[in-house]
Amino acid sequence: MGETLASLFNKSDVIEDCRQPVHKNLSLVNPYRLSVEINFRDGSKRYFRCKNFDRNYALSEVLTLIKSIETKTGEKVYWRFKGEEIYHIGSDKPIQYSKVSKLKTMFLEFFGLVE
Repeated sequence: MGETLASLFNKSDVIEDCRQPVHKNLSLVNPYRLSVEINFRDGSKRYFRCKNFDRNYALSEVLTLIKSIETKTGEKVYWRFKGEEIYHIGSDKPIQYSKVSKLKTMFLEFFGLVE
C-alpha cells in the first residue's frame, strides 16, 4: 500500500487514521463503488471511495467514517455523494421521504390545509 505525505513527514492525518478501521471492518469489494465528497470548515475537500456499490451499505460506511472524523476533529463535517446536489451535515442519517408522504403534503399544501 502506498504512503501518504503525512506519513512521510511524520505527521498524523485524520482522514487516513479514520479510513483504515472502516476499510478493515468492511471487506466487500465491488467494481461499481460510490464516492463521497467530504468538506471541512477550513475549505479543504477530501474524496472517499466506498467499498460497496449498494447505496444503503455505502451510506452506513460513510456515516461510520464521518462519525469517526467528527470525534477526532471535534467539528461538523459537510458531505455528499458524488453527483448529488444536496449536502448533509454531520453523521446523522439522512431522512428519506416516501412517495406517499410527498403526495400527501403536496395535496394538503395545494388545498391550503397546512398552516
